[in-house]
Amino acid sequence: MKNRKQMVYKLAEVQKGKGCTGPVDSGGGSGAVRTLGVSTCDCGLDKFLPRWTHWAVLLLTACIRIYYIGQPQSMWILHPDEIFQTVEVAFSEYHGYGFRFYDYLPPPTNATPVEEQELLSGMFSLRSFLLPRVYMLMFSAADFLSLQLLPLTIARAGHVIVTSFLPISVYFLTRRLYPCVLTSQLAAIFTACSLPLSVLGTHALDISLLSPFVVASVTPLVGFFLDTRYNPTAAMLKSYVQNGKDSGTKSDQSSNPTDEKVTNTEVPKETPVSKISVLFKTLSYFMSGFVLGIACYIRVDTVLFVGTLLVTFPLIFTHFNQLLNTILMTVVASCGFVAAVLVGGYEDQFWYGSIFISPRQWLNFNMKNNLPTVLFDNQKPLKFLLEIFFSDIFTSLFTVLTLIGLCVGFFRQSQKRTATLENIITVVLVFLTVIQFASQFLMRQLETRHLHNVIVLVLIISACSFHHILAVLRRSILKEEQLKVLLVLILGLYALNSYSIFPSPSSSPSNPWAYPRMKESRDVNLCLDFVSRQCGVSGVFVDSSLYLTHGYTILNHNVPLLILIHNEYHEYKTRITLLIQHHEKHITEHIRMMNRFTDFIYKDNEFYLKKVLLGRTEYNYVICDKIRAPTFIELGFHHVYSTQGFVVLSRNLDEKEAKKSVSLSRSLVSGENATLLEYEGSWLYTAGVFNVAAERLEKCIETNDARWRPYQLLGMSYVKMRKWELARDVEKRCLQRHGEKTCKQKQARLVLDEDRGHIGGV
Repeated sequence: MKNRKQMVYKLAEVQKGKGCTGPVDSGGGSGAVRTLGVSTCDCGLDKFLPRWTHWAVLLLTACIRIYYIGQPQSMWILHPDEIFQTVEVAFSEYHGYGFRFYDYLPPPTNATPVEEQELLSGMFSLRSFLLPRVYMLMFSAADFLSLQLLPLTIARAGHVIVTSFLPISVYFLTRRLYPCVLTSQLAAIFTACSLPLSVLGTHALDISLLSPFVVASVTPLVGFFLDTRYNPTAAMLKSYVQNGKDSGTKSDQSSNPTDEKVTNTEVPKETPVSKISVLFKTLSYFMSGFVLGIACYIRVDTVLFVGTLLVTFPLIFTHFNQLLNTILMTVVASCGFVAAVLVGGYEDQFWYGSIFISPRQWLNFNMKNNLPTVLFDNQKPLKFLLEIFFSDIFTSLFTVLTLIGLCVGFFRQSQKRTATLENIITVVLVFLTVIQFASQFLMRQLETRHLHNVIVLVLIISACSFHHILAVLRRSILKEEQLKVLLVLILGLYALNSYSIFPSPSSSPSNPWAYPRMKESRDVNLCLDFVSRQCGVSGVFVDSSLYLTHGYTILNHNVPLLILIHNEYHEYKTRITLLIQHHEKHITEHIRMMNRFTDFIYKDNEFYLKKVLLGRTEYNYVICDKIRAPTFIELGFHHVYSTQGFVVLSRNLDEKEAKKSVSLSRSLVSGENATLLEYEGSWLYTAGVFNVAAERLEKCIETNDARWRPYQLLGMSYVKMRKWELARDVEKRCLQRHGEKTCKQKQARLVLDEDRGHIGGV
């Protein structure tokens, strides 16, 4: 007990700026030396960089990122979520057409078989519309300012402007954590130049958009506990003095003689606080709680980051004389948080018809049922650790220097045999970082993008470590000018390394940050961007994956779209009837849902694909690989635009040519492979497109009637369409071909792609 009181007392002396129980270390550490109300550091580096450095970092980051997204090389997709969980949802709501996936759909009351499987898996209403509203606000601002920009350009520009504020948010958070300005400036620079954060910040992912707001909102709440530790109140000083007296009476007579001087310290009177200052702080706590509530409602896993931070700091740094103020601050911030949750609940009620449904669905889907592991888990365990800490030689060296800096700071303090607030904060940050990594691993969220905010903590720790190293070098080895040259060299190499290995379609395969199909994604989006600027577009066929594109946001035309998803072409048209009855005013006939397609073609069924393009003359643009271009040129298309690997083909048919094309289409067969025809018919039946399914299944039976399942699907299709005579005729044909016993048995469905997942055709 005596040792604990002495440690607390020594910590108090450091916080009061009285030094330690021994003389000030001349070895050149970076311990905090603060007088009351003044933030200083004994490292001598407090004014090492210009005071405006962090603002320059903000401006430079924003300019570079805005310039980057304006380049053709930036048109690639990092992850489908950056479009179909953010921008595309906002675009579809603001402009009235576009894709809307299950994350933002209410549970349908007239579900197809595949949607019934999704309902059983909880794949609906997983996301709050609060996030798309941010992008809708960007679209509204652009319209108000009469900016003649494409919707995708508006969304991407708005996103990178917001994410460019992350370094400044990190600066102010670090400024509240550590006494030295240089530490905060290094943290801001590291954040701006961090390769993972730069990649995520230039792609419209929800976590990168929310991060600046989360860090900025955490700052005043964390600062509440640390400000009084760095600058104790009069009541706290009295407590520290009393602790000193108590420990002095119980300690040995050989205790440090400086204790007597400390215990006689005159406690200054408290300066009255103005009502305006109190009101401003109260409002800042409320707004911090509100913003954090919005962020946590949008991304429920943000609760883990915010919660561990705001639980650990109060437990460690709250003084008993601060309890009343802590309770008041907690109540105010909690009121803001609750208000935000109520706003999110109202949004869920408006869009989905059930209050607070999106966080409940997210928890059930991700935590209770752990479905992402089953459906999407294709990342190797601990790969994210390699990407963050050891992706290349320079990053590995940076990690090693960070560890050395931590050891330098702790070793110097252990020689002084005292606990400093600065090192305690570093220990807390390291502890929180380990907790975050372990939690993400246990939740099987093994992608680097899920660790965005954790990377911020790592970079703050790195800034503190480099501050320790620079302080030691200044005191013992290098002169100030030499140290400045060294620092500029380190920062320059850090930024240059991030620039040199920043992923792009032209990156070599050996680049540790190269992503698959980047070139294809860039080329397809450039082609779509070209089509979006054309007049008279009536239909587009894209011979590439939907998940590599920016969806209708980049196409910017409300036209039929035939596009590849997995290994099948899906056709999306404007629906004549609305199949979702619940809250139908929010799901118009122009909203395309992934499982509400109008046709389904396996990629190897070239016969039917040609038949479709010839018969449906509204498709006047084709985007395809250069190698595949001759296939479509034969159908009457001609070259109008090209990129490195893809081309845009177009056709402009008059009435006579259109009739000839339709006539030629009718003469073509739907396919010659019964397996493909049955597979397509099965999926069409699953999607509720019974008329098209019946046509495909009839052709399947005509080609090869060895399997009886096509008869069963065909009969059920006619039943769904209430064509009873045709259904009875199919039953008779099945009985004649396979017998009554066989026709009543179930036959396994065809599976052409094992990696498709557990949700598939019937």
